[in-house]
This record gives sequence, structure tokens and C-alpha cells, in this order.
Amino acid sequence: AGYAPGVEIGGVMPAGGVSEVVESRVAGYQPGDIVNSFTGWQTHSIARAGGSLRTIDPADAPISTAVGVLGMPGMTAYMGLLRIGQPKDGETVVVSAASGAVGAVVGQIARIKGCRVVGIAGAKEKC
Repeated sequence: AGYAPGVEIGGVMPAGGVSEVVESRVAGYQPGDIVNSFTGWQTHSIARAGGSLRTIDPADAPISTAVGVLGMPGMTAYMGLLRIGQPKDGETVVVSAASGAVGAVVGQIARIKGCRVVGIAGAKEKC
């Protein structure tokens, strides 16, 4: 049991991805544009305008950050810590799974906010 159905043998592993537009029939998307969408792990995909599809400007940051610190993991860390946790300067923030994509960003944001950070990871090698 989990939050997503299992992947059938030969199916596409669901995941967000960064892609280059090869062909477009949608206004606002041109060949060569870099986009972020829920493409799955595959070499080519068809994305529909709207939904999770968004254009990325490679001049803003490395495009890989769209699936990391500037993507779902970063937004989860930001919203979870700052909107829900609301840490104050000098407080201690304990981060479980601190070596993961979300936890690593939570720890960095907490330090920026003036907190003492204690990270928990599954093995000594991850600390």
C-alpha cells in the first residue's frame, strides 16, 4: 500500500522531468524550449498544455534544479517548514530523512532562519 499505484512491468516509472520541446502544436511552446512536467522516466513524452507543464528559463538556474531545490522537493521543504512549522530564530529543528531531497533543503532553510538543525539519517555514511 502506498500513495501511488505500482508500475506494471514495462510501464513508465512516474516522475517529474525536465525536457526539451521537439515539436509543438500549442501556442507558447516552441521547439528548443525547456519545460518541466510530470513526464515519467522515458526518452520522449507527450505533454498537454496546462496542468504541471511549465517553461523553464535556463538563464535563471541550472535546469536540473526544476526537479530538485526549485521543484517539488524544494517547494515541499519551503511550505512545510515555513508555512506549517514556522521556526523561530534560535529554535532547534529536527529533520528526519535529512539526507533526502526534501530533508536536505529543510535543513538549509532552517539554518538560514537562524535555527539549530539536527539531522537524522538511516546510516552513518549518510551523515
